[in-house]
Amino acid sequence: MLSFKNYQVAIITEESQKYYFTNYSSEDGYLLLSKEQNFFVTDLRYFYAVEKVLVGTNFKAVIGKDYTFLAEYLKKVGVKSLGIDFTKTTLQEFKELKKLCPKIVDISLELQQKFLLKEPKEIQNIKKACEITQKVFLEILDFIKEGISEQELVAEIIYRFLKLGASDVSFYPIVAFGENSAVPHHKSGNTKLRYGMPVLIDMGCKVNSYCSDFTRTFYYGDPPKQFIKDYNAVLSAFEESFKSVKVGLKTRLIDKVARDILQQENLDFKHSLGHGVGLYIHEKPTLSPSSKEEFKNGQVFSIEPGAYKNGEYGIRIEDLVYLNQDKLVNFYTVTKRLIILDKNNKQFIY
Repeated sequence: MLSFKNYQVAIITEESQKYYFTNYSSEDGYLLLSKEQNFFVTDLRYFYAVEKVLVGTNFKAVIGKDYTFLAEYLKKVGVKSLGIDFTKTTLQEFKELKKLCPKIVDISLELQQKFLLKEPKEIQNIKKACEITQKVFLEILDFIKEGISEQELVAEIIYRFLKLGASDVSFYPIVAFGENSAVPHHKSGNTKLRYGMPVLIDMGCKVNSYCSDFTRTFYYGDPPKQFIKDYNAVLSAFEESFKSVKVGLKTRLIDKVARDILQQENLDFKHSLGHGVGLYIHEKPTLSPSSKEEFKNGQVFSIEPGAYKNGEYGIRIEDLVYLNQDKLVNFYTVTKRLIILDKNNKQFIY
C-alpha cells in the first residue's frame, strides 16, 4: 500500500485520496495506514456507511471526531515517525500532528508516484467521466442561442453533468464568448452571445472521484478566414502531438512539437501542452518545455494546444488520452474539426 521506508505509519486526510484507498469518498475523517492494520476514522454520521464499504478489506472502521484515536494508537504502538501529505495538510493540522509525533515525514511525492500510473478500475472511472462530458458537450450545442450569457451556459453544463450521473465537476466550467476566449482561464460572467462570436468551452466532471477534462472552440456565425486558418494550426498541433507520443520519450519533446507548429504561424501559445489527470485535475506528468518526465504506460494526460490573440479570440482544443500497451488511446470520439453554428443551431463541420 505504502513503502513505510522512513516513517512507521501514515494518515490520509484528503477526500479523493481516501477514495483511492477505500472506495469511499468522505470529507470527514482520516485514514490511518500501517504495515499491520489500516483504519478509517470517522464520526457517527458516516460510520455505518464506511463500515459497510470496508467489509472484506484490510481496513477497520473506527468512530472518532478528531485525532484522539490517532494519539492513542501512536502511544500504544510506540510510533516515532508519521507520514503525511504536506500538499494536503494545513499549518494548523501540522501543528496538531507535531504535538502527537516527534517526526513528521512528507509523503506527497510517494503518493504522486502512486497515483501516476492508473489501474484498470481507475481507467474505467475516467472513461465514464469522459463519456458524460462528451454527451453534455453535444447536448449543449442545441442549447446555444443568441443572447445567452456565459454564466447561463455554465449553469446548464453543471446541471447536465449531475443529471447524467456525475458526482461533481472536475473544476468550475470555463465558458468564454468572443474576445474573452483569448484569456486561457477566463472567469465566466455576464457576457452575452452575439452572432459572429467564437465560443470556447473548457469543462470536466467527476465519477467516483476521478476527473475528466475537455475543451472545444467553435463559432456561432460565419468565421473569418484568419480564424479558420488559426483553428487549423491548433488542430494540426494537436494531431502532430498525438502522433508523436511514445513510451520512454521526454514529455517536453511533445510540447515542442505543438509549440513549433504554432510559432511557425506566429501564434501565441500561453501554457504547457498538457498535464496528468486522475483523482485531481492537475497531476503528473506535465507536458511543458521544462519537464524532465517521460511517458509511461498507464499515464492519463491531456493534450491541449491553444492560440490566443488578445482582444480578438482564443482557440483551444483538448482531449484526454492514456497510454496503454505502448499505444495512445483517446477517451473522446467527438470531432476536433471546427464546428460552425448558424442562427437556427444547424451545425456545420468545417
